Amino acid sequence: HKQKVSRVFQSGVGMGLPSRLVRPVVGLQLSIRSIAHQEGLPKMPVPPLRQTCERYLAMLEPLVSEEELEHTRALVDEFLRSGGVGERLQRGLERRARKTENWLSEWWMQSAYLDSRMPVAVYTSPGVVLPPMHFQDRQGQMRQRGIEERRMEVIRQRGIEERRMEEIGQRNGGEENGGD
Repeated sequence: HKQKVSRVFQSGVGMGLPSRLVRPVVGLQLSIRSIAHQEGLPKMPVPPLRQTCERYLAMLEPLVSEEELEHTRALVDEFLRSGGVGERLQRGLERRARKTENWLSEWWMQSAYLDSRMPVAVYTSPGVVLPPMHFQDRQGQMRQRGIEERRMEVIRQRGIEERRMEEIGQRNGGEENGGD
């Protein structure tokens, strides 16, 4: 198994990576300890279609106007219609999940790391490492962590807002800059 994993990572085979973006890495060896139980792990489940659509709408709610949200809800209802596009796509996704080890990993690699020109650490890394601190009590620790998490959220929101402004500017042909 270790050799198979090593060959896959060396060649990029099975990862959907364009060969022009991936150079063979000679001697790359994953620690057997880090993948020892990989085959025993359950496959990543495909979330139910309705749950996915509900989460999509919940994510949009703070970002769009009420009018845009209502329009999107109507589109989602059409997408969820029995025998509609959503059902067909869901079946295809479930088929892909049965045939692959992880139905999402190839798409995630492409979308998050290879197609995006945004800074990887800010836009695709889900974790945040905070500096070690020493506290007198649990309340102090929780208070400081809350401050740090809020600070990271503000930074993330600024990035989202900057992207939205860039997109608006591109759609408007740069009108916010005097049309230059």
